[in-house]
Amino acid sequence: MILMLSRVLSQSEKPMGNVQEFFRVMLIVAIPTFVTLMSGEMGSVLVIIFFFAVMLFFANVDFRLLMGMAGVAVIGIAALYGFTVATNADSYRLARILAFINPELYSSTDAYQVLQSQTAIGSGGLTGIGMFVDGSISQLNYVPADWTDFIFATIGEAWGFVGCVGIMIVFFLIILRMLYLSAYTRDKFGRLVIIGVMGMLLFHVFENMGMTMGLMPITGIPLPFISYGGSNMMTNMLGVGLVLNVTKNRSLTAPALTPQVAGSMTPYGGRRSLFGKGRMHH
Repeated sequence: MILMLSRVLSQSEKPMGNVQEFFRVMLIVAIPTFVTLMSGEMGSVLVIIFFFAVMLFFANVDFRLLMGMAGVAVIGIAALYGFTVATNADSYRLARILAFINPELYSSTDAYQVLQSQTAIGSGGLTGIGMFVDGSISQLNYVPADWTDFIFATIGEAWGFVGCVGIMIVFFLIILRMLYLSAYTRDKFGRLVIIGVMGMLLFHVFENMGMTMGLMPITGIPLPFISYGGSNMMTNMLGVGLVLNVTKNRSLTAPALTPQVAGSMTPYGGRRSLFGKGRMHH
């Protein structure tokens, strides 16, 4: 999807500028998103929505259109939530949302996992209790799926606050590096590929760490490069490989900000957007 969207969004200076282009882009996203949703992978659907929104922002799509799409999305989510509550249609996901809002009320059922995760992270203190310590919360399997979706709870218990911050800094540097490379990459298609991969990794990291600490609802989203799972590892490595491949053709010209952030002057007096046409120094 990242490659397909990058291809379509890079074909014009103002993507989705007419009705035909709008529905073309939305169709690319809607079909695989619907199939994924019908397969029960709500977490993956959230990932798609997030990196799609990030790519639209950096693709120089009209800001009013972005705000309109965001408004429709919010209304749609609110309506879906209201329908689910009224009909009790998707009791499993509804229970997770209610457990996130009031975890103490569901401490022995749907909120059990996140409460145990918070306990494990808190027990690590400043520097942690160490790896593979007998009698630890992780070793006694009090945190379900602590080797996959909730691996961050094990890290927090073993390495403490220092270890958690260290992991966050590493991911932050990876995301920041991708953003930097996108700004210095010559062609729009390549830039959007980097932005898409960056958005995918960013949501994975934010959601996974957030749900283990009770800051986000629980979804089946792994922590990139750390959680157990071969397909997830392969996907992340392929994404990083795409980024490295794109950067072979990057420009050394100083970047400008997107129009949505601020108009900026290039070092050579021309005014251009990060993903628009401009003078390039060779």
